[in-house]
Amino acid sequence: LGGNATWREGRYDSNKDGRLDSALPNNRIANPFRGTLWGAYRFDNGVAVRVEGVGFSGRNAPINIAGTIYPIKAGFTMNASVAAPVYGGQAFLSVNNLFDTLYENPTSTSVRNLTTYAWGRTVTAGWRRSF
Repeated sequence: LGGNATWREGRYDSNKDGRLDSALPNNRIANPFRGTLWGAYRFDNGVAVRVEGVGFSGRNAPINIAGTIYPIKAGFTMNASVAAPVYGGQAFLSVNNLFDTLYENPTSTSVRNLTTYAWGRTVTAGWRRSF
C-alpha cells in the first residue's frame, strides 16, 4: 500500500512594483493539489496486480490581465494492472480510467484556455522480454 500527495502554488509581480501581487495563472499551475493512493501485490507464482486512484484539485485563480479566469475542474480516476511471467518474458494488461470517468485534462485545458477532456478508458496489453 502506498500513496503520495503534492501541493504547489505560486505568485508573481504582475505590475513590476516589487510586490508579489497576483497568483500564477492556471497555465503555470493547473492543479495545485494532486494525490495518488495505490495497492500492489505480487503472488508467489510471479503474478503482480496493482490498483490505484489518482485525484487532483481544480483551480480558479484570476490572471491580473483584465481579471481573466480560465477555471480548471477537479477530477478523479482509477487505474488497474496485472502482469505475469509468460514464456521467459512478462505479459501485462492495464486499464487506465477504469470507470471511463469524464474529466478535464488539467494541463491541456490550462494551456489552451478551453475545456479539453482527457482520454476515456484505455486498455493496454502486451508482452515484453529483456535480453
